[in-house]
Amino acid sequence: MYLGQVSTDEVFGSLVDQMFALHDRVRSELRALCGEIGLTDAQIGVLWRMAAEQGRDVTAGQLADRLGVDASTVTSLVDRLERHDVIRRVTHPSDRRAKILQLTPLGCELHDRIGDYRRHGSPFAALTPAEQQQLHELLSRALGTRAQPVVTSHEQQSGGQG
Repeated sequence: MYLGQVSTDEVFGSLVDQMFALHDRVRSELRALCGEIGLTDAQIGVLWRMAAEQGRDVTAGQLADRLGVDASTVTSLVDRLERHDVIRRVTHPSDRRAKILQLTPLGCELHDRIGDYRRHGSPFAALTPAEQQQLHELLSRALGTRAQPVVTSHEQQSGGQG
């Protein structure tokens, strides 16, 4: 190995270290945003996912699918979020058997904080949109998932015309 070259093992180790550091930083910052309520990481994860839904109606079952967990897990999380007055269940407009999850005023405030963090405060905010897209594609490949094109809120409002 030449001077200045880094072995694959060293790069791999560094990547794993950076991923753990990134995870810890994001988790810590999100806890601080939601700290006064004392939400758990899992409950904050539900709010994060709901922020990603951008106001679309979502049921507990759909949320479970998106989070990759059992419906019973989401039901338990939603129960606790209801007790914190963050989420409420309302009857689905077209299926009385189903319940849609809605944010309460406190939930909307936390949702807005998380949304601001997603856009401006997260470690990814320091990257350009092109760098964010490139990182998204690389992480998707590393996770063995297919990278879905990221559609910005501007593109959604203009009908997909970036």
